[in-house]
Amino acid sequence: AAKFYHYILTKHELGKEALEYVKKRGLKEETIDKFLMGFAPKDSRLIVNYLIKKGYKLEELIATGSFGKSQYNQNQTYDRFQDRLIFPQIDFRDRVVGFSGRILPTNTNTNLAKYINSPETEIYHKSQMFFGLNLAKEKIKKENLAIIVEGELDVISPFQAGIENVIAIKGTALTEEQLQLIKRYTDTLILGLDSDFAGNKAAIRSIELADKMDFEIRVLDLEGKYKDPDEAVKGDVEFFKKKLDEAESI
Repeated sequence: AAKFYHYILTKHELGKEALEYVKKRGLKEETIDKFLMGFAPKDSRLIVNYLIKKGYKLEELIATGSFGKSQYNQNQTYDRFQDRLIFPQIDFRDRVVGFSGRILPTNTNTNLAKYINSPETEIYHKSQMFFGLNLAKEKIKKENLAIIVEGELDVISPFQAGIENVIAIKGTALTEEQLQLIKRYTDTLILGLDSDFAGNKAAIRSIELADKMDFEIRVLDLEGKYKDPDEAVKGDVEFFKKKLDEAESI
């Protein structure tokens, strides 16, 4: 499915508008390839038929969490990510375990959430996942530092700018499983989470947890100039790097 979405985004007429959008956001082709970004066409039949032809059964499609049965017509399977930009969730062993999908700014349907994510399934557990760890782990080990952010683009923009030890979590809390996983590579973390995170109970809990596990924890402060790392890298990459160097101890 990830390969299909990637093909649609990079090579097919149906992905043209989405490709223009990501390029306008400053992403290069090699970055799009590296993160296997894709686009899910509006017509779900395209991917459903493609996967069925490849020998997958409908129940398997439903079990991935990416597909559902239409409530009006039980014979109809829909792609829950239809008409969205796709960020495959790839685990540290390089396996695609789920997706995150973002609507394009041109989408006028106000009932749609801006982002949707794969539900918990047999293979996708967001509490055990870091987005980008498959690409960042060697650099994290080498620099003994992981920069932890919240959104996919907050990983992708710094990565493209040469800051490759960045990974993302879903939401604002770090779990014990995530901390045990990252402990294999480093014991130093810089938290680059959204600016309102400091008062967030979940964030405080995760800091206490990391502290207990002997991590050195620092916090990135963008001084209110930028709302997130994606914006900071695009706005002033030198400022972003300087702020990383100046990250303060928790």
